Amino acid sequence: MKQEIINEDWQIAIKEIANNSVDLVVTDPPYGMSFQSNRRKELHKSIKNDDNLDWLGEWVKELKRVCKDEAHLYIFCSWHHIDQFKQQVGAFFNVKNILIWEKNNHGSGDLLGDYAPKYEMILFCSNGQKN
Repeated sequence: MKQEIINEDWQIAIKEIANNSVDLVVTDPPYGMSFQSNRRKELHKSIKNDDNLDWLGEWVKELKRVCKDEAHLYIFCSWHHIDQFKQQVGAFFNVKNILIWEKNNHGSGDLLGDYAPKYEMILFCSNGQKN
């Protein structure tokens, strides 16, 4: 049994993955919110392709193509666009639950007035009815 972790741009790597070959997807895609932390004096580069969710529909179709019939998916997302993620993913997969990862660190926000969440949301999905 081949087990492999792939860390590459999805648009490139997914073309090399065979149909119905993936058992598990754990992914933390861009959230579509142009996130930039204001906590540090030296700003990190912005997250690539995080300015919109135009890619989401095609990405979900490709996930459907590569996933085995009873595959599970854990898709990290933010409350900002949870509705869009749930709708797009739910069109192809069975969204079983929204998990909450409590991070146990303080959330000081962006220092411009927004509160920062101390959690992250994860869509838990299956590709089939048995799971």
